[in-house]
Amino acid sequence: YRELAKELKNHGVSVELVGGEQDDDDDDVMLDPSDSQMISDKDPFSTLPLKMVVVDGVERWPLALPCGHVYNYETIMATGRHTLKKCAVAACDGHVPKDKSILKEDNAVKHQLKRKQLMGAHARVHAESIMLEDDLEEI
Repeated sequence: YRELAKELKNHGVSVELVGGEQDDDDDDVMLDPSDSQMISDKDPFSTLPLKMVVVDGVERWPLALPCGHVYNYETIMATGRHTLKKCAVAACDGHVPKDKSILKEDNAVKHQLKRKQLMGAHARVHAESIMLEDDLEEI
């Protein structure tokens, strides 16, 4: 959580680690509810949920423009009529650099997406174990 807290702070989000000693690994991250700059879960251009995609066998995570707004990999790399040249967020004058290879994965969004995947997997395992218990009760 310390990594997530650091990344959130880099994005201007107020965070506080709670529930543990200094060297504890089980700290929780508490967001300041008055902070209006939360991590978005949607691509500002396509409005699709941010997600990891596999391209040529390589995981590609959402990328952050220099202005800090985060887009899906496919949105940034699209060519032709749908090429993104400037940030799609209202009142932002950020631009997509010509050399897109300098763009980095957004670690806060990556962590958020991985956590959702784990939570989803945990929920599926829990649901399957409940169904298994129900099946055993019928026997």
